[in-house]
Amino acid sequence: MLRIVEADASLSPEIETLVVPRITYAGYRECTPDWILPRQLLSSEIWDLTYVIAGNALYMINGIKYTVSGGDLLCMPAGSMRSGATYSDNPMRCFSINFELKNLHGGHGSLPFPTVSHIGYKKHIERAFRELVFTWRDKQHGYLIKSAGLFLLLISEFAEQCAAIGGGGGYGGDYRIKKTLDYIEIHYAEKLTVRDMSDMAGLNSAYFGELFKQETGCTVNRYVTRLRIRKAEQMLRSGEYQVKDAAKQCGYPDIHHFYKHFKMIVGFPPSQSIPKHAD
Repeated sequence: MLRIVEADASLSPEIETLVVPRITYAGYRECTPDWILPRQLLSSEIWDLTYVIAGNALYMINGIKYTVSGGDLLCMPAGSMRSGATYSDNPMRCFSINFELKNLHGGHGSLPFPTVSHIGYKKHIERAFRELVFTWRDKQHGYLIKSAGLFLLLISEFAEQCAAIGGGGGYGGDYRIKKTLDYIEIHYAEKLTVRDMSDMAGLNSAYFGELFKQETGCTVNRYVTRLRIRKAEQMLRSGEYQVKDAAKQCGYPDIHHFYKHFKMIVGFPPSQSIPKHAD
């Protein structure tokens, strides 16, 4: 069972979902240049969650085109009509999980993710997927429970990443916003202005700001703030950084400003993210 809660209620509405998963497929795919996913209708019971670690592909989901690349999370709800094909010059590599979701009352469960979210490539997420796929395919005693546990850990991680990019709004498909998100993922610690990013996207500032909010669910500044704080939290949890060092490396020369944003978004002071053995 998973309880997904976004605690940052000051910045976006609370998301709460109770789900019990049953995995029906788990696999890793290295697409050949001519790989295609024939048009098919997902069962009314089965969801598909695909994490792209490299390459590119074009999907058509419920009549809407989505171009995905490394670091994208593709969430296809039960009953979706889907098809896809990889780019022959840059074949996709991805993990895919098919699963049923039930709530505690036995009804259909749901996940608070958009169709496509750009959460970035994370080595620890890839490792978790590999362990999940191995466990599910090896089918040793207790594999169903272990697979479900690994899956829930991944879902929890995805919920956190989506919260960092706008309260679950995530990337919605526009290539100009996708380009901007890719840039922010790399340059989040630098000075980023709406004017510079709108110029990069080839749009005027006002329209760019509206489109960005429509696609991600938050303003540019809020998106960048959330991303910086989540990056800093990850650094602190590693036990390898002090608060002032994490703040500086994530674009916060003012430590007091960092403390304020961190507590507002995470819910507690940054020092509490440092493992006790690292003190």
